[in-house]
Amino acid sequence: MANIPAQPRYFDHNATTPIFPGAIRAMADAAREGFANPSSPHKQGAAARYLVEKARRTASKILGAGDFRLVYTSGGSEAINLALRGSIGSGGDGGHVVASTADHKAVLDTVKDLAGTEGATVSLVPVDATGCIDTGALEHHLRPDTRVVSLLLANNEVGTLCPLSKCCEVIRRKSPGAIIHLDAVQAPGRIPLHLDSMDVDLVSLSAHKCHGPKGIGLLCVRRGVSLRPEITGGPQEEGLRAGTENVMGIVGFSAALEMVPRLLDREAARIRRWRDEAARMMEKKLGARCLTPLENSLPNTLSVVFPGWSSREIVAQLDGAGFAVSSGSACTSSNDGPSHVLLAMGLDESEAGSVVRFSFGPGNRRVDIRAVVEFLARVNEAPFQG
Repeated sequence: MANIPAQPRYFDHNATTPIFPGAIRAMADAAREGFANPSSPHKQGAAARYLVEKARRTASKILGAGDFRLVYTSGGSEAINLALRGSIGSGGDGGHVVASTADHKAVLDTVKDLAGTEGATVSLVPVDATGCIDTGALEHHLRPDTRVVSLLLANNEVGTLCPLSKCCEVIRRKSPGAIIHLDAVQAPGRIPLHLDSMDVDLVSLSAHKCHGPKGIGLLCVRRGVSLRPEITGGPQEEGLRAGTENVMGIVGFSAALEMVPRLLDREAARIRRWRDEAARMMEKKLGARCLTPLENSLPNTLSVVFPGWSSREIVAQLDGAGFAVSSGSACTSSNDGPSHVLLAMGLDESEAGSVVRFSFGPGNRRVDIRAVVEFLARVNEAPFQG
């Protein structure tokens, strides 16, 4: 496919994606044409402002976000922090916050901090063996005074999709005053997104998960929803995020999003077929157990447990053979302990220590996906030692 960066043996797209050449070119143009401060009153400032607002309009159209204000941040983690902290406010009466045990650390660490600094009461909803939120437990944890609920659209470690419509229906019925935040960081380019059709109030996104640059994210805020800014010192981003805008990053994000419809049309079904084939081969040839629910997941994500093997050693062996994979989220891979997501799904520490995540992308080829299975089959006779 044209304009797809070729990284045939890179199977870690959920951690980050190669930048589209078109996005790189757009950023280079922005560096020349939009070098000035977008808040400056002269012509050069106006040129930079034009690039920012043009990119914002493009992003809004592609995301189906006409009912939302788009607030640019430094990435997905900041967008999540602004959503959760901005919804709670300040003053020590943090109210009631609901998240799930399998949420990203950007959510879990933030709600934990809100409990300590703002007096929030936090409820964590369990997930099932596939990482899917338990809607019955969600309903049980909701209260009339629940202030904010954070939902994870697609789990970054196993790819499981949230039953979003059902969750939102339960929340609106049990906690009609609650703000619903959706962590959709892993979604663009992999599953369709049309924010206006979703019954949510806040949506967090990140450019580097959809072939854009690192260091730029979005918080989409439904019109009429009020937030307290977390970064003050200027009127930028409608007063919700002070600081001179990252013109190159914003333009690069927009350019990457423009490729998203083509990715969905041409790539998602192809990648899903190859992912499913890899799952069958790993189960048959390696005795692996697939954790990803293939019928209810991101089309590119495959998380498997290799009983008796060490995931760290598998990752190292594959890296030495030229294959890039991971043992889970890049944000937690440096921790010595097992993934909190896998433990929340009911795996014990031994099983969790044998899990490898493959996350495919448009630059991959079928022959290389098969090659990684064949490589593991060759070393299967001498099991990895942890």
